[in-house]
Amino acid sequence: MKPSYVIAIVLSIFLVGCGGANKDATPFEQQAQPSQAQNFPAHSARNSLDWNGVYTGQLPCADCTGIDTSLTLHSDQTYTLEESYLGQDEAVFSSSGRFEWNRDGNVIILDNSVGAINHYFVAENQLWKLDIHGQKVQGPLADKYRLIKQ
Repeated sequence: MKPSYVIAIVLSIFLVGCGGANKDATPFEQQAQPSQAQNFPAHSARNSLDWNGVYTGQLPCADCTGIDTSLTLHSDQTYTLEESYLGQDEAVFSSSGRFEWNRDGNVIILDNSVGAINHYFVAENQLWKLDIHGQKVQGPLADKYRLIKQ
């Protein structure tokens, strides 16, 4: 076989392998698709993204206008979470502690003394707050559960 044919075949295989991800899909939809990350556990948000930093946003609230949220993740796996419930007394509630990664290295779980469970899906320059079972929030407000890295 001529070397040019071999190069063409290898290049075709490479291009087909790289084109499988839906670039318009949300991070959750991309996670659900088969990917190299699932085949090679060493590739995950934990070791592939620059995840430490400050993330802010306004999360939905059942009995107020929203929760102004600031979550700081430190490289030593500690965090500081500050929340202010808008439309109420607007005091800032602060907690800190350690967080751990799930087995797949794409979700962090905050450990705090209050006992509330906070899961966040880690994506490129954003965090998605998950429900108490560690699942994506469903429904019309699902897109509101996102914090953006500053």
